[in-house]
Amino acid sequence: MGSFLRKKRGLGVALDIGTTALKGLLVRLPSGKVLAEEDVPNEQKAFGRDVITRLQSASDEAGLARLNRSTVSAVNKLLLKLVSASGRDAGEVKNVVAVGNSAMHHIVLSIDPKELARAPFKAVTTATERRNAALLGLRTSEDAEFLFLPNIGGFVGSDALANILSSGVHRRKRPSVIADIGTNGEIVLASRQGIFAASCAAGPVFEGGHISCGMPAAADGAVKGVSLENGRLRLETVGGSEPKGLTGSGLLDLAAVLLRQGKVSSRGNLAGGSFVFYDGPKRRLAITQDDIRQLQLAKAAFAAGVRILLKKSGAGFAAISGFYVTGVFGGSIKLSAARAVGLIPKAVAAGKTKYLSKGALYGAKKVLVDPSGCAGEIKYILSRCVHVELHRDPSFQDIYAEEIAF
Repeated sequence: MGSFLRKKRGLGVALDIGTTALKGLLVRLPSGKVLAEEDVPNEQKAFGRDVITRLQSASDEAGLARLNRSTVSAVNKLLLKLVSASGRDAGEVKNVVAVGNSAMHHIVLSIDPKELARAPFKAVTTATERRNAALLGLRTSEDAEFLFLPNIGGFVGSDALANILSSGVHRRKRPSVIADIGTNGEIVLASRQGIFAASCAAGPVFEGGHISCGMPAAADGAVKGVSLENGRLRLETVGGSEPKGLTGSGLLDLAAVLLRQGKVSSRGNLAGGSFVFYDGPKRRLAITQDDIRQLQLAKAAFAAGVRILLKKSGAGFAAISGFYVTGVFGGSIKLSAARAVGLIPKAVAAGKTKYLSKGALYGAKKVLVDPSGCAGEIKYILSRCVHVELHRDPSFQDIYAEEIAF
């Protein structure tokens, strides 16, 4: 790794290629000073909201080429935003380090994803992939070097590896959990017994999907936060405009409020079957019993995943020294609301739950700035990683069923 990313005087870019959005840092090399930070939507959304649908769209050579072009297009837009924000030129970019889940990895590198799209959902490669950035279609210097960090296994990609690297949980004496919460989430438990990692398909509810009045978190008027003030609901919307729909984080907050008020039971039963949370001059917004059920199913997947990894490591909740929440969705939620509905297990002490802000992105930056130093750390992490397939655990269905309740 170190010999590939030669120390050049110029610019480097750290990329986190997420399912929903791409995030990037423009960095001066070799100092590591951040010159700009930007993000753009993932243009793959045109081929499906979830990873499996996109992989099905990439099941033949032509489909894979289309998804690859859409991703390269998004990366180039991000590169343009980064250099424009800093008054620099894309031709100065000499090194690029990328992370992302296994599906993003395969699509960016034009690797046939058939094996990843069907059981037993195996990543074609878990090796570090090195390319010439310009030959990939990126608008960088002609000799720019591109490094995609290795996947851990299955759908657990290099973004999980970068989260571990940036947080340092692999060097701690007591167990720590990293929960990258989203539609296609990942859970990592680092302990003395090893580093256990699993992917967790929660469905689109966290992005406003499968909610009766749901909408994306970036849309104007989207309700992204709900709180109770003097006995009345206070809605926080994108752009501060009139509420138009409910985001995943808004649903999480609203469910927590209704639980506290006794309008939703611990089993998830919503009094009256629906609840109007906004009645305005232009529209009336309500959540339904099915919306609550969708949230229960999504949060149960994550809570069950944490319990399975704890079981694999032989540790209990009391042993957890840190529970880190990260990801596009995870970074936008109220930790108190997540605990109230059980997305973050209530058995984890509140003081041990923290945000890991942009963990994957800053893990990529760490490699960008010090590739030689990180090479040994990455080798050590991978040597201790165990990829856990949750659905293969004989107790998963029972634990999942238990975690559906609030």
